[in-house]
Amino acid sequence: MNPIPLFGLGIQSRSANVTAQSRVNMYLEKTVDGDKTNIVAYRTPGLMLIMDIFAKVRGWFAVGSVFYVVSGNSFYEVSSSYVVTLKGTIATVTGPVSMSSNGLELILVDGTDGYTYNYGTTTFAQIVSAGFLGGSTVTFLNSFFIVNNPNTGTFQVSASYDGMTWDASEVASAESSPDNLVALVADHGELILFGESTTEIWVGVDAVDFPFLKAGSAIEWGLAARETVRKYDNSMIWLGRNRMGEVQVIRLDGYSPVRISTHDLENIMNQYTNSELAAATAFAYMHNGHPFYQLNFAQSSWLYDGSMNAWSQVKGYSIDRHRAEDGLIFNGKLLVSDYANGNIYTLDGDVYDDNGETLLSEITSQHVFKNGERMSFGKMWVDVENGTGTGSGQGLNPQLILTIYKDHGHIPITTRYASIGKIGEYNQRVIYTRLGQARDWVFKLSVSDPVKFVLMGAYI
Repeated sequence: MNPIPLFGLGIQSRSANVTAQSRVNMYLEKTVDGDKTNIVAYRTPGLMLIMDIFAKVRGWFAVGSVFYVVSGNSFYEVSSSYVVTLKGTIATVTGPVSMSSNGLELILVDGTDGYTYNYGTTTFAQIVSAGFLGGSTVTFLNSFFIVNNPNTGTFQVSASYDGMTWDASEVASAESSPDNLVALVADHGELILFGESTTEIWVGVDAVDFPFLKAGSAIEWGLAARETVRKYDNSMIWLGRNRMGEVQVIRLDGYSPVRISTHDLENIMNQYTNSELAAATAFAYMHNGHPFYQLNFAQSSWLYDGSMNAWSQVKGYSIDRHRAEDGLIFNGKLLVSDYANGNIYTLDGDVYDDNGETLLSEITSQHVFKNGERMSFGKMWVDVENGTGTGSGQGLNPQLILTIYKDHGHIPITTRYASIGKIGEYNQRVIYTRLGQARDWVFKLSVSDPVKFVLMGAYI
């Protein structure tokens, strides 16, 4: 039998005739010594509900055994047992909120105002210092809180270790370009300033007039969506745009920007409007040794796997995008917030649904053809982990769904079902017969039952 090329790294092209490949809620992994196969496909983690924080999460920050979250206009403290305590309110009710901490107090900014919460006194208060010029993102570095002033190219440092005290003269401008600053992040002891079309690195200095100084030349990539810049596997990653106009996903390698998006993904992203791109969100996490970066738009969500340098699509069963909007490491778990409501979940590799909703996992092959000649296939065997059925209910006798395309990957012609084995049926064979004839074949394999699905190969 001949292997079907299932495990290419591409995603669907501008033309299905070029490639119809896709991975939806699946990721690839190279095996250590290629025992049975060199590459295997696994399901992406499912969603398990942890709590409902009442309204959509606008921002959150973990501090030891608690985390702080803004939901609606409320500022809450959440314990390790997920008990919620109201600590204060802010003036705005929508839009992203940024937080940082100096170990004694937390500061949050919402694009207009700033607020502090003192852990010792449990005091929550608005920053009323006359020198505070507002902030849309905040970080902490070298004993200073730092904010970028909204709709300007300037950033401001606190006048002291205390986040309540600010001086309007403690301001500097990102100098390389007249564009506005979109966000700032402290990383590896340096301050990274993301503008609309350029990015600058600043370092701390022992100076009387201003405690930071620009280091080196500017990076000719800006930030297209504020909520997409995330720390990722000892680096930074973001949805970027340079002076040539289109957006790409950029990873920082030292001081050098590296494009990690593909032409096919860029074709999808650049069909979105500027406002849709600006509203994109992202989070990064590690799962089974894979550094993942999930990029969300209103119309779709994409998962980058740095260990394979490959993109996959992630989505809900009844929606075009994935439910997860932002992520937070807390209590040794990855928490994710829902894009549409106050639900908070864990991403769990041993959960095979999305909070009770079907998790459809599928992988579509490369084209199978032979110089335009008509080919007839009588049998197809799929090598999966068998016997993974549930004890009862949906998944008792889980089905592997085969969809066949015979028109270069455009319209499905045939759908077949085969059992991958009830619980304990480890010798179950997954075989499809009488597949027919075609000059160009594309095969899609999918599972919607809430069971473990491990795909090692398919053969015709």
